[in-house]
Amino acid sequence: MSGLSTLLLVLGSSAVTAALALTLMRRFVGAEAGPAGAEASRGLLTFVLSGRKVLDCSPAAYDLIATSDLLPDIPARADIATWDSVRAVLLPRFAGIADIDPDMPPLDRVVLRAADPLDSGLLIVDPGRKWMRLTVEEPDAMVADRHRLVLTETQLKSRDKMLQMAPYPIWQSDAEGRILQANPAYITLTQIAGTGMEGGRPARIFDLALGTAPDKQQNRVRMADAEGGLHWFDICSTPMGDTWMHHAVDINAVVKAELQQRNFVQTLTKTFAHLSTGLAIFDRNRQLVLFNPALVDLTALPIDFLSARPDLSSFFDRMRDKQMMPEPKNYAEWRTKLTRMIADAAAGQHLETWTLPSGQTYRVTGRPHPDGAIAFLFEDISADMSLTRRFRSEIDLGHAVLDTLEEAICVFSRHGVLVYWNKAYTMLWQTDTHDTLAEVDILSSSRHWQKLSAPSPVWGELRDFARNTGVRAGWTAEVTLATGERLDCRVVPLAGGKTLIGFRPESAALAAQLTERPTLRA
Repeated sequence: MSGLSTLLLVLGSSAVTAALALTLMRRFVGAEAGPAGAEASRGLLTFVLSGRKVLDCSPAAYDLIATSDLLPDIPARADIATWDSVRAVLLPRFAGIADIDPDMPPLDRVVLRAADPLDSGLLIVDPGRKWMRLTVEEPDAMVADRHRLVLTETQLKSRDKMLQMAPYPIWQSDAEGRILQANPAYITLTQIAGTGMEGGRPARIFDLALGTAPDKQQNRVRMADAEGGLHWFDICSTPMGDTWMHHAVDINAVVKAELQQRNFVQTLTKTFAHLSTGLAIFDRNRQLVLFNPALVDLTALPIDFLSARPDLSSFFDRMRDKQMMPEPKNYAEWRTKLTRMIADAAAGQHLETWTLPSGQTYRVTGRPHPDGAIAFLFEDISADMSLTRRFRSEIDLGHAVLDTLEEAICVFSRHGVLVYWNKAYTMLWQTDTHDTLAEVDILSSSRHWQKLSAPSPVWGELRDFARNTGVRAGWTAEVTLATGERLDCRVVPLAGGKTLIGFRPESAALAAQLTERPTLRA
C-alpha cells in the first residue's frame, strides 16, 4: 500500500506541475507571440509581428485586414500580410504609428492615442525579445454607445465611398508632409507624375508651403508629368489637429485662359505703344488698368502715378493741375462737368475738343467697354486745327476777293445744286439763299432768272449744261433783263462736274451798284 500511495502521489504532483507549466506557457505565449484567448473572445484587434512579417493576429484583426477597402491589393490571407498592411489599416486612426519602425521596435511599451480628440481608443505597442505586439483597446461601451458607434461607422463608410468617388484629388498628410491617406484621384496623379508609391504609402507630389497659422491655406501649384507637361492645381489645405487635409482642383483651363488673356493684353499693349493717340482704360471701379506711352506724352502725367492705378477723378484732377485740360471757371462747376463727362462716356456719347492754355488742341473721346469699363482717347489735333483755320482763312479771302468783282458769279455742283455765289449775284438777282433751308438747284435758279429777264433760249441751255455729266466746253451768250439791261453770260465747266455761271452787266452804273453794300454769308 505504501508503494502504491507513493506512486499516486508522484503522478499527482507531476500532473499539477504540468498544468502549472502549461498555464505559464500560455501566459508567456500570450505576451510574446499572439493574442490570449480572453482577448480573442472580447474581439480585440491584436497583431503580432516579427520584423515586417505578421506572425499572428486575432480573428477581428484578420477580418479587418481581409476586408479593408484601404488595401485593395493585399494578399487574401492575413498570415502572410506585411507590416505595410497593418500600418495601412491603423494609420487613419492612429497617426503616431507612422513613427513606429518594426525593424527597430521601441524598448518600452508605447501607448498611442487616436488622432480624433473624441475617439477614446488606444493603440498599445508591447515590445518583446523577438516579437512586437500591437493591440487596439476600447473602453467598455454601453448599448446606446455601441449603437451610436454602428451609426457612425455606417456614415463613415458612406462618406468614404464619396471620398473614393470624388473626381478631385483629396489626401491627408502629417506636419512633415508625409501622406497618411489619399483617394484614388490622388493615386492617379502620382502615376501621371511618375512617382507612384514610396514605402507603402502614396508619394508626395506637391511641395506645399504650409505655415503655422491654424487657418485654411490656399496655394496654386503646378505638377510636372512624366513627359514634362505641366498641370496646375488650386489646393485648399485645412488643419486637423496634427494633420492637414488637402483638396485639389484642376485649374488647367483657368491658367490657360489667364495666359491667353495676358498674351492678348500684351499684344494690345504693344499695338497701343505705337499709336499717337493717348489711351486710358478705366475698369468698372473707375481705376486705371491700361495706358499707352502716348498718354504720358500728351498728358505730361508721371509714369509712376499712372502705374499706381489712380481712379478716374484723381486722373483728371492731376491733368487739371498740369494745365492739360481747359481751366474751369470754378471747381464746383468743373466737378459737375466731370461727372457728366463720365456719364456720357459710359453711354458712348462723349466727344469734346479742348483748347489748352499752351495753345494745343485735344480731341477727347469717351467710349464704353465691356463689363462697365470706360476708355478715353486723347488726340492732339493742333496741326489739323491750324491747317483747318488756315484753309478757312484762305477760303474767306477768296470769297472776299470774289465779292469785290462786278460780275455776278454762282457755282452749281455736278448734281445741279447751288454751292457758291458772291455779293454781286445776290444784288443782281435780288435773292438771298440763306433765307431758306431747302437746297437751291439749277432748275429753280434758272426759273428765277427767267422771271426777271426777257424771253431767251439761253435759260434752257444753262439747265441742260449744268446737269450734263459728259464732256463739256465753255460758252458765252447774252441775255436781257426785264429792265432792259443787257448781261454778258459765260458758262465754264469746273473740276468734279461743277459748273460756273457768270453774269457781267454791260452798264457801268449797274456794275457799280452790284458792289455797293455787303450781304450775309455763311
